[in-house]
Amino acid sequence: MGGDTQLPTLRRLKFMVRWSQWQLKAYETASVEARMAVLDEVTRAFAPWIQRLYLLRAQPEPWMVEADVAEVQEHLAPLFFLLHRRLVVETIEAAASALGKDFDQCTVDGAGADRARVVFPIMLETISTLDRLSPVAHSQLLKVSQASAKLQATFNDQRVHRRRRLQFIVAAVCQVLERADVKQSLEDPKFWAHLQIRPAPTFPSAAAIAHSTSDDETVSSRASSPALQSATARRGVTPLELPPHGAEDEVAGENDEAFFSLSDNSDDETARRRPKAARSRVKAPRRSFRQRSELCPRGHLPNSWNRGDCRHWRIRSETYFRDRRKLPCAETMLELVNCDWVAIGEDGPVTRVSTHPDFYPACARKDGDKRFLLVTNFVLGDYQAIMTMALNPDAAWVSDDSSPQSRVWRSFLHGDDDTRRQRVKLILAVEEGPWLVKKAFIKKPMLICKLLQCKFHHEPNDYLEIAFERATGATVGCSLAVVKAQVAPLRSVA
Repeated sequence: MGGDTQLPTLRRLKFMVRWSQWQLKAYETASVEARMAVLDEVTRAFAPWIQRLYLLRAQPEPWMVEADVAEVQEHLAPLFFLLHRRLVVETIEAAASALGKDFDQCTVDGAGADRARVVFPIMLETISTLDRLSPVAHSQLLKVSQASAKLQATFNDQRVHRRRRLQFIVAAVCQVLERADVKQSLEDPKFWAHLQIRPAPTFPSAAAIAHSTSDDETVSSRASSPALQSATARRGVTPLELPPHGAEDEVAGENDEAFFSLSDNSDDETARRRPKAARSRVKAPRRSFRQRSELCPRGHLPNSWNRGDCRHWRIRSETYFRDRRKLPCAETMLELVNCDWVAIGEDGPVTRVSTHPDFYPACARKDGDKRFLLVTNFVLGDYQAIMTMALNPDAAWVSDDSSPQSRVWRSFLHGDDDTRRQRVKLILAVEEGPWLVKKAFIKKPMLICKLLQCKFHHEPNDYLEIAFERATGATVGCSLAVVKAQVAPLRSVA
């Protein structure tokens, strides 16, 4: 192997597990082959440590390398705990069954053969090595792996249930690998010479998930395995893109539980019997809107907000439905006048900030601003993000009833709620930040009202507020981990 310096670090391996959990959770409805491709890549990252384990076992005096074996076990722990996850177990079982059928029909390709020779054996060796350890050893590995407090507290209580999941994996994989014809094929050099490279599996694009129109651009990618090297993006789908080396050093907070909980609601058997604990709120000082504005002003400094450059965004041209052509965005119809980021207090989120005395709309009215306001009110985990835009009554398009902007605006403003839900599109992007966060947000339009429930609060000639219900999930958790580490939450006065 060339020395221990080539071994992937524990930080890198934990990051790969976080990445795989984000992929599997975000694309749970993707094909089995696509989900298994994620597991192929994350499992392959642990191969050097499996090789080191084989070398240590070959030592003439095994007792001399106990410390080295313990080090290997610590580095295999993230994969071991990942294999307890329900969706992972289901994916492996289905992939093993499909591989068996491929051998039956003599349709095995490069990806399937590589899975039989490398990926599945790594999983089996990891399970065999760590499952035999004592509950005390498992508790220590959970701490080293920095699994969530919830998993650490319930893992041994659910030992029988979780071990059963590992048994499902072992049974499904061994049913294929222990077949005489499979063993013979894998040992035959001629078998490998005629394998075909399968086209890389793809995942639904953000726009496709949002049930938006399929106007996604091509996304480039690079992959490490032969099965993924020939990947090309197609309309409505994106190929799998692996985290580059160094991305693990960008994650804000080693103890982030959003991606290493290794357990979801259906995984936690004891959660069904225990009363649900009250949701803890983020502790933050109470500050008025004026104070929050001073601490988070408009500008380009840290802890500030500002409007972006519209030219970086491409939208449909007048001929889009004929040639799918997009052009840089022109000037925005409304002006972004305020962004507010607050921690939610004990009374819960403010559901109608337009009439609340401690948010921008009320303060703007006191200052004499009579412009019409469009307000978006997002609840992200334990935080609220409020953006306020103002309509310039002197804009040329406002007085021109025949202009496209005017027609679209009137239709949206005076339409019913169902019509508005069909019109509100959101484009999210992170221009600067950790790789995982930037990849979580694809710069594509999505019909956000199909993803999140929302309410419209409209006061004619005054404001229109779009209040979204709480957003959760892997993407939100990943983003909040960075925001919490870099921005001090400013709590509003209830």
